[in-house]
Amino acid sequence: MVERLASITGGLPDLVFAVRQTALWPEDVPSPYFRRMLFRVGDGWVDTPAGSLATAPAGFVSFTEQYFDDVRVYGDAPVKAVLDAKGITQMAACIDRDEQTRIDLFGDPECRYATELRVSAGETIIRFDELPDESFLSDVPEQMPETFDGGRFRLADGEPAPTVVETTAASLTRIVDAVEAVDGATYPLSVTEEGPALDVSRRGVSACARLPGRRVEGPSVQNRYGDAFAHAVRTLDGDLGLETAPDGPLAIVSENDEYTARVVVPVR
Repeated sequence: MVERLASITGGLPDLVFAVRQTALWPEDVPSPYFRRMLFRVGDGWVDTPAGSLATAPAGFVSFTEQYFDDVRVYGDAPVKAVLDAKGITQMAACIDRDEQTRIDLFGDPECRYATELRVSAGETIIRFDELPDESFLSDVPEQMPETFDGGRFRLADGEPAPTVVETTAASLTRIVDAVEAVDGATYPLSVTEEGPALDVSRRGVSACARLPGRRVEGPSVQNRYGDAFAHAVRTLDGDLGLETAPDGPLAIVSENDEYTARVVVPVR
């Protein structure tokens, strides 16, 4: 028996933004980094994990009650659904962006997993009658917030990442732009005593500069990261917190009153 399990109501741009934040999908990039994501819906909140902590990269965005106009669960929480990032954003092109939009999740009330999704906006109704099956859930990082126990990113040994940096998305975008200008394959993150720095060289071309930001604590690092770094930097906005270790993974955190976005990128 299929019943309505949960509903999310909000402005269309807000719903699309939530998908893009989780999928690491900047506006000027044709495809998302994470094609699929998990929506976990509770009373007044929505979490959207994507990727896998086991293999990394992984992402986890937590939206507060203030972000959406209304979030409701019918029965026990949470309700889970696997969504396709491209499918949802392509659907948005069929809807007037000024219309209030409601997403309804339908499924078996016993397992609390949605198999159908319906989008309503004014007189427009769009249905997804076959959502991806539950097998996708095995790798999704549902426990990712626990990796940030006590507000700090924990490494595989359970210890907090020692190097903590405060900077901005705009600062890190300069690293991405410099690497792409020299057709580089990885993105170097350099943290000195003064803070984050740009240090890119390839094929006889080099660029070095101090970047806005500061090292809060921990040792200097000279790490390299893959494409997920570029996608994260260009998707997130404003102030960012970075936590890492020499030759270690990088945690990027963007936090405000409406949502907290966490991305973990493996070292290369």
